[in-house]
Amino acid sequence: MIDIGKQITTLRRARDMTQEQLAGLIGVSAQTVSKWECGTTMPDILLLPVLAEIFETSIDALFGIDQRFHAESLHTEMTEAAIDDLLMRMWCEDAPKKEAFFSISRIREGLDSNRAKQSMWITPNKAGIFIDAETAIVNRMQREQQVQTLARSGAAEFLSDCAKPHVLRMMQYQLENNSRAFTAAAAAAKCEISEEDAAAALDILWHYNFTMRDTVDLPDGTVTIYRSFGEHKLLLLSAVFSLADKLADYRESYEGFCC
Repeated sequence: MIDIGKQITTLRRARDMTQEQLAGLIGVSAQTVSKWECGTTMPDILLLPVLAEIFETSIDALFGIDQRFHAESLHTEMTEAAIDDLLMRMWCEDAPKKEAFFSISRIREGLDSNRAKQSMWITPNKAGIFIDAETAIVNRMQREQQVQTLARSGAAEFLSDCAKPHVLRMMQYQLENNSRAFTAAAAAAKCEISEEDAAAALDILWHYNFTMRDTVDLPDGTVTIYRSFGEHKLLLLSAVFSLADKLADYRESYEGFCC
């Protein structure tokens, strides 16, 4: 196992980074970094994920451990089967099996090959199903509920906050960094925004529970460490933005529409 101080030195120099620059991204003094590299002290255990994120490596690699990770299998079959089932219920309920399969195949081919294509089925009480190349939505709200939803001030404030450029960039960063810990300074450097904007964005994301934050007391002072939280919510939010992007320039090109 490699001495972590020597590994920090190697990784830092490989990025043409000074001890002062590394210290600034973490929130400690250059003297502290020097002590780590000389082996006089070791980084606090809560700072190891931050170092791993800055160097774009794993905690194991900081200790010189070669651990190979196998990519997780992506279980897309269930998602695709659910979409096929929705299309079957929308358009092929009473059709013979062979005819139904042909219809589903035709509709899916159209939707999957063209982002501008969509399919929609609406009930008399205005609930409905929407499917396109990227999303499938079942909206169970009746018209009265939809009216109430559009009147919610909290939703408007949330969407306004999330639409701020630095907040969007920070959400992208959190998705990209795979839940690793980071500081506002390190995130700002990678997102190419000011540290003030990064901190403001992280405050907003923390307020809406998209980000966790902890403080670490060190001899240099207190360091705030952030980590992405609840990535399932970012999944939902990305779907909202995908639909908003389409609605901003909506072109109706339906592979089936029933009202």
